[in-house]
Amino acid sequence: VMDTLPGCDDEREAFQAIQRHCLVSRFACRIVVDRSPPYQARLYAAAFNDFRDISLGRQALSWKSGILRDGMTTNGVLLLQPSGMWHEVSVLGDMYRLRSSRSSGVSGKHSEGATNVLSDGSLIDLGGATLLYRTAEGLSCTPTCEAIQAMQDQANAALNQHSETRSTLVFPIRYHKDVPITVSSQSSCYADSPTPGTGAIQLTAPWCYLTCGHVIGLHDWGRMPPIQRHGNMKQCPTCKMIW
Repeated sequence: VMDTLPGCDDEREAFQAIQRHCLVSRFACRIVVDRSPPYQARLYAAAFNDFRDISLGRQALSWKSGILRDGMTTNGVLLLQPSGMWHEVSVLGDMYRLRSSRSSGVSGKHSEGATNVLSDGSLIDLGGATLLYRTAEGLSCTPTCEAIQAMQDQANAALNQHSETRSTLVFPIRYHKDVPITVSSQSSCYADSPTPGTGAIQLTAPWCYLTCGHVIGLHDWGRMPPIQRHGNMKQCPTCKMIW
């Protein structure tokens, strides 16, 4: 994706000027894959222009690293490994802690233990657009839609009930193409029959408390008082843990 060139009203002139300047998007990154096993893929910030030079914006960070120059894009190329934390990748592939803000003029601290080698499940953030990196081995072990649907059908057939709400937890039946699925946000509207006049089905979908892992139906009670909570916190009715 090429940036626009300010000051050009004529589209043809602007296109020719862009070709001469060979501008590259501020959100560009490079993924370099080895040609021999184990075919490791590495992430680098920024990209090359038509003159085979790394293209960085005027506000981007740049510094000398030995006999080479290193730098970062204006808004940063961030990498999250499945078992790690967010880091920022430089032009040469070095890893740094996050800046105080995405467009800060000061880079984060260099992180020695982090690597720019991508693994299955790595997340790449390009100024708000997040990419998920998957390997062929990881995709081969990923459950198919049919397998997930079979597990949902098995859970629905068990008619699991929550001990507190006494409601039957049912996954929405997504493969009913002719009947739209809606999940009510009101605890008093749990039902498994069509709503008169709408043709929709209201189902008690399972909701999970991420802190403790308990699965219940959606409810509006159990919220912490404003004095005792930080943000929109709720209390699990099973173990009383706050999340």
